[in-house]
Amino acid sequence: MNAADAAHDVGEAIAWRIARFAMHVVRPGQVTTLMNRNPFFPSRSLWVLVLGLASVGCSQAPATVSGDVTLDGQPLASGTVVFQPTGGGATAYGTINDGEYTVMTGADEGLAPGAYVVLVSSTAAATQETERTAGGVVQEKAPELLTPAKYADPAATPLRAQVEPGANRIDLELTST
Repeated sequence: MNAADAAHDVGEAIAWRIARFAMHVVRPGQVTTLMNRNPFFPSRSLWVLVLGLASVGCSQAPATVSGDVTLDGQPLASGTVVFQPTGGGATAYGTINDGEYTVMTGADEGLAPGAYVVLVSSTAAATQETERTAGGVVQEKAPELLTPAKYADPAATPLRAQVEPGANRIDLELTST
């Protein structure tokens, strides 16, 4: 069972307990509801609407996004793609393999529909080279960035995407100028 199924099962269990609590028997032969006795509880039909909408929200499937990534017309061998929502929400990540990517939100494939800023970065293979910092500390040398730095900066990247519900194919074409 994955995390989404577990969360859905917990949501159903809570909804069932609320419904049982709200419609309990006060004395034999007389069924009443907590909602009728307490003026702070909304009507039964409103509870049904709220619980119904909550269960619909649990089953909404995210959008999926995949595509090709090229730099000056050539596929990037490896790297990372990041979709940052412009209106807040979960950031989605993807790994570039042989010029193709698919984004994930946590362990799940996909993301919420909406507007996104897209970041792309690719580095040369890591080496065992070290360098001495100004403070005299020896550390591993950072790998060389193969993509222009602007594509890794949310404020500078020209890449934007509008993700629609369902399957989306968004090809990312980068230039070195």
